[in-house]
Amino acid sequence: MNFKKINNLSSISYIILVSFLTFFVWYLFLGFKVINQPYIWDDLHLIRSFSLTEIINSWQGNWDSDAVETPSYRPVAILFYNFIGSIFNENYFFLRIFIFLLMIGLIIEFNLILSKLGLNRIQIFIFSTLIVFTKIYSTLLSWITLSAVIFCYILALLSILLIIEWIEKKKNKFLFFSIIFAFLSIFTRETMYVLPGIIYLLLIYKQKEYFANFKKNLLTVLPFCMIVLVHLILRKIFVVEASHFDFSWSSIKFGGEEISFGNFIKTLKSSWLPMGYWSINNFYITQTVTFFSWIISLLVGFIISIKYIDLTKYKHINFTVFIFIIFLLCLPSVTISRSFGIMLPTLVIFSFISVMLSNLLKIKIFYSDKRILKIVCNITIILTLLSGICGGYFRSNEHIRAMNIYSARIIYFDSLFIYREKDKDIKIPKIRYNKKVVHLESLNIFNRQDAKNFYKNSIDKIYVAKFGPLEF
Repeated sequence: MNFKKINNLSSISYIILVSFLTFFVWYLFLGFKVINQPYIWDDLHLIRSFSLTEIINSWQGNWDSDAVETPSYRPVAILFYNFIGSIFNENYFFLRIFIFLLMIGLIIEFNLILSKLGLNRIQIFIFSTLIVFTKIYSTLLSWITLSAVIFCYILALLSILLIIEWIEKKKNKFLFFSIIFAFLSIFTRETMYVLPGIIYLLLIYKQKEYFANFKKNLLTVLPFCMIVLVHLILRKIFVVEASHFDFSWSSIKFGGEEISFGNFIKTLKSSWLPMGYWSINNFYITQTVTFFSWIISLLVGFIISIKYIDLTKYKHINFTVFIFIIFLLCLPSVTISRSFGIMLPTLVIFSFISVMLSNLLKIKIFYSDKRILKIVCNITIILTLLSGICGGYFRSNEHIRAMNIYSARIIYFDSLFIYREKDKDIKIPKIRYNKKVVHLESLNIFNRQDAKNFYKNSIDKIYVAKFGPLEF
């Protein structure tokens, strides 16, 4: 490989190259295992062509006409599912390729944002290498239904990119299109209610001042806040059966349950762990070793960075904004905590880790006369990369196996869709339905009762994963 030519590439070309290259490495180790994975679980009824009536009704009612999914107001998500369902139909191989391209696009977008916020090429390379082996990366790519989540994040990052362009170039067309993409993102998934807060924090980051442009910043963010408010009102009107916020003097409730910060803390911790949150609870020697190696190497790296890096060169405001962005991105979990909803905080946290590792490289140069410090820095960098990549790989591999058509949990969930209760009319394309029936019958599952007792089946193909598909 000619590193001199790579170094001479433009920033955008370099980012595209690194994003594709690291994805290709992920594919060689993990991605090839899902490329031929057929529709499972929620895919069975969500990835299809929707009627015009269903599409219109999604703008004035529950997004899921089958009333199987969590009630909510996500009309753009239905447009997305209709698009991929109509284009790809039963060709899940090419659909998987399309979803892979979506994920590459997501990483390219985020790397572009990092570049605009001042991260250099080494930091972007370290980030891209680590992120592809995180459990959440494989989680979003192993379940076709979650492609809508990737799509939602792409829209949100486009909105953020355009805001940064607007800050730098002061052309109102960037602000206009940023608002449009924010609308599409929020109407795809309500977890992006935090987007106005992220944009406000980025305004502070670029201006390097907290309150110098307070009123102006509020006016900039106001249209984004209005989108959130409109979505909240429409959700309240059209999806009465959905969970909603209830306020009183003594508490804040969501769907009858008091808001809990326990889920927020779990999401925050999970976002730091490429090997997943529950790896340490289920004793699995490889995961346990990588878990502790990761934690120890991060702690040592942070301590060395604080002690030896001249912090006066770094704006205090940058670190504060970074912390608040992470908290905001984890905030949706105080209502409903989802293991597949940690991608955005993970992206931000791993960009911070990449900065830390690149700083350790600088320390090695500036303090080359201190032999012990140089050795510790070398070990810390190597241990962080190895534990992150290996721990993420093992957990990602286990997650992909948990999402396989021969996974015990997937067999059970598929059975519930196929051998559904009589009063539930779930719309599954006929060809897909027949293929799934043949598959289940090959496992001696012919009805709902068989689905409940399939674990007694002696067929060797059935696999019981160490971690469930929805575990953190």
